[in-house]
Amino acid sequence: MNRVSVALLASLVAGTAQAQVSDPTDREDRRDRAIGADVSYSTDADETEVLKAGVNLDIRSVGPEDYVGFRIEKVRFNPVGAGWQGDNRVYVRASSSQGEWKGAAQVGTDGHNVIGSASLHDEAAVRKEFFIERDILETRQGLSRGLYYTILGAAVDIPADDRNIFTVLGAVQTFTGENVRRHLRLNYVHVLDPGLGLTAQVRTRYFRNSDPGNMITIRLNGTRRCCRSYSSVGLIVAGCIWLRAATACRRTMPPTGAGQPTSMLE
Repeated sequence: MNRVSVALLASLVAGTAQAQVSDPTDREDRRDRAIGADVSYSTDADETEVLKAGVNLDIRSVGPEDYVGFRIEKVRFNPVGAGWQGDNRVYVRASSSQGEWKGAAQVGTDGHNVIGSASLHDEAAVRKEFFIERDILETRQGLSRGLYYTILGAAVDIPADDRNIFTVLGAVQTFTGENVRRHLRLNYVHVLDPGLGLTAQVRTRYFRNSDPGNMITIRLNGTRRCCRSYSSVGLIVAGCIWLRAATACRRTMPPTGAGQPTSMLE
């Protein structure tokens, strides 16, 4: 996970068709088969574009949080205007719940490596979530060299009251090579208008690389440019960015030697 998505993530097509295969008189034991299709497009601050189109084939479907099936997906990447490239993916996917805990997993391959994700969360007042994800780095060198990442982490949502929520996230991320990146994120959300879904958010992020010599870094004239501090405030309407203002301080640092840890605060 080498990029921060800040601009657009839109679902373009979504559809589901279901066919009942069990005895219609036995409602409690009924299990449906389902077919769904979706298309999504995203871009980020590094101008990397990602286009995904997939079909879900569920052999058991009770609802959106209780299913077992397969996913066939076509993914196309366009990192920093390098031209579109992509691969085909196949996953086994499942979702279920036990008490107040709900889990979902999607594990498969892109034809070169094992990829996928899994998460487990509860519905308590203080919501807890555990997650793991493995995928290819969506950068020019990541795609050309076949570099992958695996991230394992946990997050806690701490509501101060009905309109104020704090989120703490910690994670450890490994990359192809020797680098290990440790993440810490703190978010604050204030609900301005529950009816409109209008919120104001403040987000901050810190990470530390154990061996940046094994990571892809952006260098300019022999120096590595790194954003040292960053603060942002955004207005979010129904999940979409409505207005966002940000201030940042940048510092140019000399190149570090391989194996020398580096840190970054946003």
